[in-house]
Amino acid sequence: MMTGPDIAAFFQNEGIELFTEVGIADIPTPDRDYVCEFLSGAGSVVIFAKEIPALVYRMPPKEKTREMLKIAAAGGLGEIDKSTLLITPQYEPRVFLSGVVTGREIPVLIPLSGQKNENFDRCSG
Repeated sequence: MMTGPDIAAFFQNEGIELFTEVGIADIPTPDRDYVCEFLSGAGSVVIFAKEIPALVYRMPPKEKTREMLKIAAAGGLGEIDKSTLLITPQYEPRVFLSGVVTGREIPVLIPLSGQKNENFDRCSG
């Protein structure tokens, strides 16, 4: 578990200057309930901000989503079906995608799951 100084060091290392950690008790009730739906044992939420390059900021929302889908699929989280949804083996299309870009290089990409979803029938055309 990361402590406050560990979190600060992590973000500083990644060149992120704008971040905060909010205790679960300090989050207004509707928002706290939303957080607890994702992780029932949540104790805090770490929020950070990094300037988005103007070219990316001006991209239409669908293009931004499409890029996240491609990255998730390339990482082995699932496959993009013909309706452009990411289909995961565990949750099918019911996923919320988020990501953190770091300077860390990984030597070999190993998919998280080598199994395909048996309910997913890929169309060939």
